[in-house]
Formats: sequence, structure tokens, C-alpha cells
Amino acid sequence: TLAYFADAITGAGLVADQTKLGEHFAELTANPVLALGFQWLFLLINGLIVAFGVTKGIERVSKILMPMLFVMMLVIIVRGLMLPGAMGGVEFLFKFDLDAFTWEAMLQAMGFTFFSLCVGCGCMLTYGSYLPQETNLINGCSWIAFLGVVSSLLGGLMIMPSVFAFGLDPSAGPGLTFIT
Repeated sequence: TLAYFADAITGAGLVADQTKLGEHFAELTANPVLALGFQWLFLLINGLIVAFGVTKGIERVSKILMPMLFVMMLVIIVRGLMLPGAMGGVEFLFKFDLDAFTWEAMLQAMGFTFFSLCVGCGCMLTYGSYLPQETNLINGCSWIAFLGVVSSLLGGLMIMPSVFAFGLDPSAGPGLTFIT
């Protein structure tokens, strides 16, 4: 995603033809030097943040970047919903289909929940040791769970309307995030 950030700043990622978006994604993923370079840059940035510690590093950066993330998500959602055909993506996300409610779908949902909870519990245990004694943990955990669900819904609303507007396959996988 740092490569896309650089493309957004320089304008290199702007393409008029939507079919070239997939080609751009394929070029980025096929270039190991570029991929490793951005990976090392990402690791360096994260290493610097962690080197400042939990309070002066992670907490300070998170207080800036997390609200920015939600603002960017909302901007992308609004822009995506303005595209012709975008409502098909909203319908795809929120229309209840009893036929899609299968054991496999339930297992996938439980797997996602288990992963989210395991990662979340590990983070809460780690960062919880830095909280003041008077912190209301039930309130904090409720906010974390609520914002986790909200961010998942926002993620779907960022991607699916554009997928339908551009006529892409909604089951295409992780590449949809970068192609749309």
C-alpha cells in the first residue's frame, strides 16, 4: 500500500482506462525489487515508531493515523457511491440471501471472528498493561468491538460499490482491494 500511496502523491497511479488498473496491480506485484523496497520502507517506519515505545510512539501515531484512516474511508465510500452502478455493490453487501447462509459461510464467519478476537485479545493484553488503574475496561472493550464491526462494514462499502460500478467479479479475492 505504500506503493499506492506514492502513486497517489505523484499521480503515477492515475489511469483513465479502468482495465489498466489490473495491469498496474500486476506490474507492482510482479516487481520483486519494488515490492521488497516498499516492504523494507514499511518495516523501517514501523521500527522507528516502536522504538519510541508504546506511549510516545504507538499511541501518539495511532491518535493521528486512526482518525485519518476513517476520514479516508468515508471519502472513498462517498466517491464510490457516486459511480454509476455502485448500488449493486451495496445490495450485494446488505441484501439477505437465505441460500448463501450455509455451514461453509458460518465456518468462514467464525474463522474471521476467531482471528479478530485472538489478535484483539493479544493486543488488549499487551496494551492493557499500560492503562491507568481507573480505566473502564468494559467500556473500552465495547468500543473496540463496535469499531471493529464498523470498520469491517466501511471496508466493504469502500470496495464493493466500485467493484460493481466497474463490472469486476466480486469473488476475485484480495486483488479487489488494490484494483478498485
